[in-house]
Amino acid sequence: MCGRGELLKARDTMIAAIEELGALTVHRLSRMRPFSPGWARSSTTQPPRRFQIAMKQFVSRSTVSLAAVVLFAAAAFGQAIVTGDAAVLADRISALQGAAAPLRVTTSSFTPSPRDTTPGTLDPRFTADDGNISPGLSWTRGPAGTQSYAVLVEGVDVVDGHPVPHWVIYNIPSTATTLAEHVPAEMRLDNGELNGAMQIKLRGSAGYAGPHAPSGATRWYHFEVFALDTHLTLDPATTDRQAVINAMKDHVLTSGEIIANSTGK
Repeated sequence: MCGRGELLKARDTMIAAIEELGALTVHRLSRMRPFSPGWARSSTTQPPRRFQIAMKQFVSRSTVSLAAVVLFAAAAFGQAIVTGDAAVLADRISALQGAAAPLRVTTSSFTPSPRDTTPGTLDPRFTADDGNISPGLSWTRGPAGTQSYAVLVEGVDVVDGHPVPHWVIYNIPSTATTLAEHVPAEMRLDNGELNGAMQIKLRGSAGYAGPHAPSGATRWYHFEVFALDTHLTLDPATTDRQAVINAMKDHVLTSGEIIANSTGK
């Protein structure tokens, strides 16, 4: 699937082509002698001025209408990207080891929404505009063979459609099915139920990096949980999102997600 940037370039190219076609049409029409007895008897090679004006208006309106259709299609496609299908790893890293039921992901930190419906809304304290603390998440226990869980929170870049990570935490023990609010910003968690879990650095520090939507703009964010049949042997100090994804491949037993949006201040 092409990104929104490529789509917008295609839109601009199409609009320019439509305008050029319109201008050429007006030029050609202005050089034609209409089949009219009155004009045929005239010595002039040009149609009346009012005819040229009327044709220019017709072509101009047609150009605007076609451009509007292109713009509408671009906006609709762009919105489809913004709502996040491009970010959903659950679709890309499918369960390869059986038909385990999806994880049911829930939260008491905000009103979530399953996919394909209106997303819930993140409280500002879970965004970079305010508290920038991680929300609480819970999920149903993974299938037999689950060795660890990984949680990824992602948005979508509205320019190129690429996923934008906001949290990558992996090697969550298989006995854990909850992340409490405000997980410490540490690469290695060595206390309590999350002992052994690891968080990569985002924006210069480990842990959750809350969304920061442009002022007045609404963006969608996916909270994805993956049940893995292994532990990932990755150093969080040198690991990035893509390395985690690559290590997860062929090890995802099942997954689940919830969606929320945030509007920038």
